[in-house]
Amino acid sequence: MARVWFGTSGFSYKEWKPIFYPPDLPEKQFLRYYSSRLNSVEIDYTFYRMPNAKTIYLSKSHIANG
Repeated sequence: MARVWFGTSGFSYKEWKPIFYPPDLPEKQFLRYYSSRLNSVEIDYTFYRMPNAKTIYLSKSHIANG
């Protein structure tokens, strides 16, 4: 069976409060909350430069299933 991935083009939108994010959720927790509900996100980071290993590691540590 095919896998389906759902996500958006980014996750750090303050305007998504309170529709998607709880109103009291700190911005530092947006990625963890997002990843607990959606299984993919498009980050426009690589358009500007490739992330280094530390950046990838830190990002991974902030996702729900990290």
